[in-house]
Amino acid sequence: MIPEILVFLLLGGVVGFSIGLTSIGGAVFLLPVLTVAMGFAPSVAVGTASLYSSLTKIYACVRHYRLDHIDFATARLFLLGAVPGNLIVAVAINRYLDHHGAAQIDAFQAHLKLTIIGFILLSVLLMIINLVRTRKADAAQVETESYRPNTIATLFVGLAVGCVIGATAISAVVVVPTMILFFRLSARHTVGTTVFAGLVLTLLTAVVYIAGGQIQWAAALWMALGSGAGVYFGSRLTSRIPERPLKATVIVLVAIAALLMIFA
Repeated sequence: MIPEILVFLLLGGVVGFSIGLTSIGGAVFLLPVLTVAMGFAPSVAVGTASLYSSLTKIYACVRHYRLDHIDFATARLFLLGAVPGNLIVAVAINRYLDHHGAAQIDAFQAHLKLTIIGFILLSVLLMIINLVRTRKADAAQVETESYRPNTIATLFVGLAVGCVIGATAISAVVVVPTMILFFRLSARHTVGTTVFAGLVLTLLTAVVYIAGGQIQWAAALWMALGSGAGVYFGSRLTSRIPERPLKATVIVLVAIAALLMIFA
């Protein structure tokens, strides 16, 4: 029992540091570990990762709010479409789990995993293109112009992202490219705004999966406890790392997440 608790604490600390630094961590790293190494059922892994991510993002959100890294106008516009998509898919999956057999559920999870891997790899490609084409001066200009995309397009983008999070609990690797490429936020505001939006969406996902009995409370709470120090130090580094290196760090972490999912 004690070694397992230590593993959860250490895992929470490592993932918390990643969340604090780049907003990436949580489910995208935890799902392979919980399903492969810890033997959790995929649906339980999603519920557990959702609860952990939401608990961890509370502290990270406070840190980024104090550092003025959250663009609340962008977050509200994005969540207008993302929240309905998140709830619809999360509720539908839990109802599916209640009314189908093990073989059907396993097949569903396998197909969903392939979709997630494809989406992560596409995100890596899009962010690499953005990093190559965008200079620091361009990023500064975008911030001062307060760019806002078309509202209808934003609703559809938010709806799609919310559906992915409701099904997988993976938030940052789908929200980060949206904030950088669609909303054209700087790297720092991408991190802070992603943490805030991810908090709202993973909390909603966790509530639905808790209601469906798809969660392992001890794992989520011990990992959340271990993540405090990691989030603190990671978020402090966000303001000290220049724009382009921070974007490069985000890309590398997303690529690592994709590799973890593939080999898992």
